[in-house]
Amino acid sequence: MAVETLASGEDRAFRSVSEFLYRACLMLDARNFKDWLDVCAEGFTYVICAFSPEIRRDMVFLDLDLEGMTTLVKHLPRHNTDQSTFTRHMTVYTAEFDAPGTTCKALSSVAVYRTELDGGTTHLFALGRYHDTLKMTPGGWRFTAREVRLETRNLGIGTHYPL
Repeated sequence: MAVETLASGEDRAFRSVSEFLYRACLMLDARNFKDWLDVCAEGFTYVICAFSPEIRRDMVFLDLDLEGMTTLVKHLPRHNTDQSTFTRHMTVYTAEFDAPGTTCKALSSVAVYRTELDGGTTHLFALGRYHDTLKMTPGGWRFTAREVRLETRNLGIGTHYPL
């Protein structure tokens, strides 16, 4: 006799958010930025920052709204960019839902690995956390905000991709 365990509503909601966030990472890994922008809601904001102990405040590498991100992604092929492959390894730590379960704040760790095209060498590019705010829509979860808070402060030249 098989024993079946039904996940609680909270477990299902956490799994739903986790799957959404992992799929978003796969889109970014594949440089499928258009599909990634399609899962961003109106009013979306995107920030990449890191704390600098020298100046005792955040250094902001990127701070754009949805229109700004769309323009950045549209112009990426024209930029002098690093053509290495970037692969994200993410782990969702927490997902906190509002009472009706239509919005969520998720915290995840992320390690971004960079593999050079010419030599195939892979190394850790950046380490940090995603602070995501999501909302449920008829089409599923959508980002309303993403803050990429990095431990890494040196991102090099030509790496202005969404992390």
